[in-house]
Amino acid sequence: MTHRQITPRKISGAPAILKQRATALAGCFLCCGLLLPGCQTSPAEIERSYQPSTQDIAPVLSNSLSSNYLMARHAIYGNDLPSATDFFTKSLVLDDKNIALLRHSFLTHYQSGNIEQAAEIARRMESLNVTLPLASEPALIEAALANDWEAVAALSDLLSQSDTSLVIAGVARSWALFAQGQFAGAVGQMLQTADLLKNDVGLTPVFMELQIAFLLEAAGKEDEALSYLANFRSLDSYPPHIQLSIAAAYHRLGARDAAQKIIKNHLSPSFDIEAISNSFTDDSNYLLRPMSVRRGLGQALLDTSWLDNERSVRSLLLARAHLSLIIAPDFDAAHFVVAQEYLALGQKTPTMRHLQAISDNSSYYLPSRLVLISYQRRADNHDGALELARQLRETRPDNERLLLVESDILRSINRCGEAVSRYRALLGGQFDTSRLHRNLAICLERSATDKSQEDEAERYFLSSLERDPNDAYTLNYLGYWYADTNRNLDKAIEYIQRAVKIQPSSGFFVDSLGWVYYRLKDYEKAVQWLEQAIQLEPLDPIITEHLGDAYWQVDRKFEAIYKWRLALQQADEDEMVMRLTKKLEDAAQPDGDPLAHEAF
Repeated sequence: MTHRQITPRKISGAPAILKQRATALAGCFLCCGLLLPGCQTSPAEIERSYQPSTQDIAPVLSNSLSSNYLMARHAIYGNDLPSATDFFTKSLVLDDKNIALLRHSFLTHYQSGNIEQAAEIARRMESLNVTLPLASEPALIEAALANDWEAVAALSDLLSQSDTSLVIAGVARSWALFAQGQFAGAVGQMLQTADLLKNDVGLTPVFMELQIAFLLEAAGKEDEALSYLANFRSLDSYPPHIQLSIAAAYHRLGARDAAQKIIKNHLSPSFDIEAISNSFTDDSNYLLRPMSVRRGLGQALLDTSWLDNERSVRSLLLARAHLSLIIAPDFDAAHFVVAQEYLALGQKTPTMRHLQAISDNSSYYLPSRLVLISYQRRADNHDGALELARQLRETRPDNERLLLVESDILRSINRCGEAVSRYRALLGGQFDTSRLHRNLAICLERSATDKSQEDEAERYFLSSLERDPNDAYTLNYLGYWYADTNRNLDKAIEYIQRAVKIQPSSGFFVDSLGWVYYRLKDYEKAVQWLEQAIQLEPLDPIITEHLGDAYWQVDRKFEAIYKWRLALQQADEDEMVMRLTKKLEDAAQPDGDPLAHEAF
């Protein structure tokens, strides 16, 4: 077996590691970003440490304040929000005046969408003269549900004292004024809030502009609302959620042709465009229900966190998406967002619950199925993901997004021969991108049976780089392929050096650079880079084997044998096990040369 055959690990491994790091960061951000004190463990330490489940630990802990608190903290580090909420609540039973516990418990209930519990804890903190910037948000939603708009306006004034709640406070106050018949004051408040978000060139975020249009629509000022919608011109640059909202507003206001144009000409193929168009035609789409105060407020709660680039605001997305569902239960965009957020935290049960809440006649049905496919792939259920993608394609044969998803699944499970024809079918379409050319090249390279197919793979790699010269994955893959086949080594080192410069923390890219130096017989430099690579990715058997090879070449033979033994323990492929076993057998011979049969 040549190293060229294991090259796919270079392209697929890096994203997996990035995913692990993102998950670790999410765990730390859950406690730090939500004002939970004491999150001092670094993401790297979280990733390296063994974390038993709460089920493993619970039986050995007594029903004490400290044990429940420790379990809650453990759950936070493991991104297990439901368990953290439960353990903080149990801690409060034992000490209901503990300010730190009150804050923790409020925040976990708030993030989980437990509005009644969060509001009750907020009232308890208030009675103890404890302030928390977010504490009024659940109470505001309770007041809105009770149609107590005077209370909503008052609570909005409290929220406006917090930077992270300032926009929500302004929008909520505007809708509260409108609900009380104060239209002029509502519009003035909305415009004032929009002014706070203007960028350096005086542009207001589209989600705030849309709120003003909603307010005009709810007031029955249809011509003014349509005039406002006409200002939205850069439709292709808007998120699909906003495109759908604009289209629905046009339709509700009688401009049906304008609505259809947005759906058919601008909406992402991740949505079922034909089905959505039909649901607008027969008025069956839930987005076409009349605009109301609660609907406007529900969308504001979601949009102000989903589409705001400010990190402190974006960190509240899960909580506010929950609040959005409470005030507007039929708002499927919020179900979709909550599912995505729980998926990022690795929480299966709530992810599935919110995905299943999106019915097959919803505009968000197809995006929700794509999220489900993503979940199945993360769980290594590739067969289930492939089956679902094919089921969706049966009723949507012209949807290029689904064809791309099916192709990528086939590539990820090394069924590249099947993927090639599907990737080819996407050439010249809306997904004819550098990524498509790269993935087609990978599948051609993996399934090649003659030189003409390898040459074609090389052409697509190069065309991918023409489209995106800074695609680190393509640079690494092509450079590593060149190095592994011992050709174009000058280009190989150039490409991989660029990849390492773009992503210096990728142990796989650094390994590739070390391997190029190995092929160039610059073994000292190879050792230098491979030692760095193994620091970044200590559990990868290929990197470990590479370092062993380099050690042998610089006469560090005991270290080489140690690395080969370690790689053998890490290996999970039969061919690699056989290759490493042979190297160790040869190294044990007095004049043995484990690298004598190395394929160049």
